[in-house]
Formats: sequence, C-alpha cells, structure tokens
Amino acid sequence: MAATKISATEKRTMINRVKDRIAAGTLTMSAAAIELDISRSTLSRWLSAEVNDTPVEQVKASITTKKPSRKPKPSKVKMPKESAKMKAVKTISLPSALVVAIGGDSYEVKVNHPEYEKIKGQLESVEAIDAETEKALLVLINGEVIEKVKEWSDGKLEIKNGVVRWEGTALQGRLAKVLIATAQSGDTEALSRFGLFIDKVNQAISYKVTNRLFDFLDANNLRIDNDGDIIGFKVVRANYTDKHTGKFDNSVGQVVSIPRNQVDDRDEVTCSNGLHFCSYDYVKSFSSNGDRLVLVKVDPRDFVSVPTDYQYTKCRVCRYKVIEDVTTKFLAKDGKFVKEYTQHNQA
Repeated sequence: MAATKISATEKRTMINRVKDRIAAGTLTMSAAAIELDISRSTLSRWLSAEVNDTPVEQVKASITTKKPSRKPKPSKVKMPKESAKMKAVKTISLPSALVVAIGGDSYEVKVNHPEYEKIKGQLESVEAIDAETEKALLVLINGEVIEKVKEWSDGKLEIKNGVVRWEGTALQGRLAKVLIATAQSGDTEALSRFGLFIDKVNQAISYKVTNRLFDFLDANNLRIDNDGDIIGFKVVRANYTDKHTGKFDNSVGQVVSIPRNQVDDRDEVTCSNGLHFCSYDYVKSFSSNGDRLVLVKVDPRDFVSVPTDYQYTKCRVCRYKVIEDVTTKFLAKDGKFVKEYTQHNQA
C-alpha cells in the first residue's frame, strides 16, 4: 500500500504542534516523532526546512535562536539530544493525590501536601525533564533537607511515599521515625552512625536475626556508637564476673565471647545459654545491692536471639566488649545518665 502524501498545510500544522515544546526542552525528538506518527529523521528534516524557509525575524519570535551576526544567517532549531539525562514524566490526578512518574520511579503527592498546587502546575503538559529540573522537583516533593541528606548519603537513604529505606532495607516503627527526625535535623554524624549500623545488620547471619534486631532497637532507646555498634547494659557482680556462672570476667576493657553455636537462638525461650545484655528499660530499677552496672558494646553481627518476653528489652549475643562501669553515674539519678547513654538516636 502506497504511503499517504502529506500536504504542505498538514505538515505546517504538525510542525506547529511540537516545535515550541521541542525548543523548550519539554519534548524530545523521538517522543515528538511518535506523537506525529512519522520517523525521527523526517521530523528533523521538516524542522530544518522550516527554519531555512522562514525569515529570521519570524524564527526569532517562535523559536529560541542565536543573535544574528552582521550577515544574518538562517537560524537552526535547538534540538534536544536523545540521552539518559532526559527522563519521561507522567502524572495521574486522583481525588486524594497526584501520582508522579519520573523515569522508573513514582511519587505520591497528596492533596494536603504544602506544595501540591505548585507541583501540579509545574508538571502540567510536561512530558520530559532533565536532571536539574528533576532535582528541583524532588526538593518540592520530598523537602529540601531530605533531598540534601539523600545526596549526602550517596542515595542510600530514601524516603518516598511514607516508606523509609536505607540501601533498599525498609525500616518501620521507631527506627523509621528516628531516621526521619535525624535527617530533618541535618545531623550527618548521627546518620553516618546509623548507616554503619545498617551495613552491619545487613551482614547478619540470618533473616530472622536481622528482623529481630530491628524489633529490639524499635522497642528500646539504644545508642548507636560511631562505628555502628550498639551500646547496652549488663548487671554483673561486685568483682565484675557474670551473675549466672561467675566465670566470665566483665572488667572494663574485656572482650567476652563464646562460640556462636553455643548460644540458644530460640526467641520463645526467655532464659537460656548465651551472653546477655539489655536496654535501659530493663535495668532502670537497678539499685546495686553490691552489684555493678557496666556498659557493653555489641556488633550487630554478633546478635543471636531477642527473647519475646520482657518486651524485647534483653537479648542473647555471642560477643561483646565492656567499655565502662556506669554504676556511680546511674545511681546519681540526676537525669544526665539517660540523655548520655540512651538518647543519641531518638525522635
């Protein structure tokens, strides 16, 4: 079947449909060709002919051109390069929200979003955006602080549509709230600690341990140290040996460990084999009676079990390091203890 010949009037109408959007950078050549149902090369040829057949003054008025030199020359239409820098944009307007698709990512902008009208207005009739425009748009959608933190974290932190992820790991409950609050505060040191903690959690021996560890942190006001380790508490005897057997030395500086396979990994068993440590909530009623309260440092990779009893306030591990005797500070009851040892990462 022979191809249908397009008249000069039809060609002019088709060019007028797309040339301004192409010049503005909101429509790519390929997208325009698809819209007009012609090849990209045909569209390029038409646009070139359009400029060459049009007086310079008229071209200047309708398409962005360079300033004429002493000898006016026909200007050329500025044609965006087809590259990965341009991303397709689609929007779907729902009664409760505006769904924005940028490349392969989607964002939900609820009608009560403070920038809803501005975002909706900017995306009206837009089919593609460059990297700079996308960055500005995401600042409107997510907020300037969160976007800055995302940039700082090399994309590890993502807060989208109410879901908080760190390197793809979804965080729930208190952990998510803590991370959002930390991001909004601009405390990059706290975020760095949290990032190192997540890196170690992702190296945990099993899926169960990873999730139980998140449960443990979610339920407690635990401090995360500069290297991503968790800081917790342990009650020991006056001579620093453990309460249960009296065989393990818990003096400051000691690293206490046992083989991992000797630690009971059953969460439903409250008291069993393993090295124990706990949160502040578990020891807040500590009154000494000759015992000592020490601070221990635990690598997330050394967690084995978080018993379901005691509201997730204690756990079993295979290794920890004793870093400080805090008995005197704890018994002072001056309010400084809780702030210093438990609230480094709290919302």
